[in-house]
Amino acid sequence: MVRNKASILVVSIWMMVIFSIFATGLSRICVSQINVAKRINASSLSFSAIFGVCNLIRWEIAEDTSSYDTLYKFSGKITKEFDAANIVYTLINEESKININTVPQAIIKDLPGISDDIAVDITTSALRPFNAKEELLLLESIDEEVLSQISPFITVKSNGQININTASEEVFESLGFDSGLINTIVSFRSGPDGVEATADDQAFKRKEAIIESLREFRSLSDAQQQQLALALGWLSVRGENFLLSAKVEVLGKEAYRYDIIINKEKILRWKEE
Repeated sequence: MVRNKASILVVSIWMMVIFSIFATGLSRICVSQINVAKRINASSLSFSAIFGVCNLIRWEIAEDTSSYDTLYKFSGKITKEFDAANIVYTLINEESKININTVPQAIIKDLPGISDDIAVDITTSALRPFNAKEELLLLESIDEEVLSQISPFITVKSNGQININTASEEVFESLGFDSGLINTIVSFRSGPDGVEATADDQAFKRKEAIIESLREFRSLSDAQQQQLALALGWLSVRGENFLLSAKVEVLGKEAYRYDIIINKEKILRWKEE
């Protein structure tokens, strides 16, 4: 009798151990499935929200009838809410950058962090035209450090023109403009308050009137007028392609980050992290 009770106790203990192991395993599976479901749900909500923003921006681009841009037009962060998703994004005009697929070596070599040898490697590479800036890392002369230095000033998804209303000082330097001319351009764009990306920003309204507008604003030397004349073929006053840099939160938690290049017709690049 005692032996039978002992056997039953042992069997009971083993059954409890087995059920405990089974319950633990089942719990882990359930938790894992719940987490997967949450990620899928977050991904679905995030994608729907960012795709909606893309369509909205493309519509706004198509509806924008102005013939020129200002930095104020692209300043600041914009927030949009889509049900459970919250999106914070900025827009950057790709025509404010140097298109490394179209400009000559003489322009590329004057970008920050670029040597003459690197400029030669870029313009003579069999990979050119590049489909993404990251492809530059396939060149022996370019590493992550160099790419990070030049990345804010280059693009592969512009129309090849450089928007004088939104380009940076570094881009103007690569075009061969001296410091005095760059200062004049920036001062002109800044408007009465002397600060760029504010409501009173001025803009160059026609490409053909760039030199005349600057001469009316401030006197230019013969050398500066020549610099502008030589670069005029690369200049424009309005952008066509835009980088949408966005962060999406779902139910209050950061879900995904996106870098998307779009124009009024289509999405040119989609990068999701």
